[in-house]
Amino acid sequence: GSNFSRACRPAVTHGDATLVTSARPAHPGELLQIYAFGLGRTNPAAASGEATPNPAPRFPPGAFTLFISFGPNAALPSLDSNKSQLEDEMLQYVGLTPGEVGLYQVNFVVPLPAGTVPSCSEDGLIHSNMAMALAGRLSSDSVVICVQP
Repeated sequence: GSNFSRACRPAVTHGDATLVTSARPAHPGELLQIYAFGLGRTNPAAASGEATPNPAPRFPPGAFTLFISFGPNAALPSLDSNKSQLEDEMLQYVGLTPGEVGLYQVNFVVPLPAGTVPSCSEDGLIHSNMAMALAGRLSSDSVVICVQP
């Protein structure tokens, strides 16, 4: 049902663990975390049903690619678009979250938008201005957020 799909959307948080929202947008250069499910098997593999140890199993660099697009109510970027070296450098960590069961964490640096991007609005007319797609060999996930221009 809709409650399940809403509960399983990726969550994007600031470094202080508060959600990125239109009232608390991300800033270019800020390190954010995306929390997601189902990104696949890490190396080494985690024990099923057990809390993730610290340090956590992670994916090797290059296992995932981050695609980003900007604009009012940004559309999700195409996974077959050209990616830039900058987008590779933005990904800091992709792996399991220590202390959690089956929860993945993606740490990335918010890029500086190319060109002018409108702010998100409290009235909901512009609910996002940056869209991201994280793509791996066997899985992908996407999310939209607000970034302070």
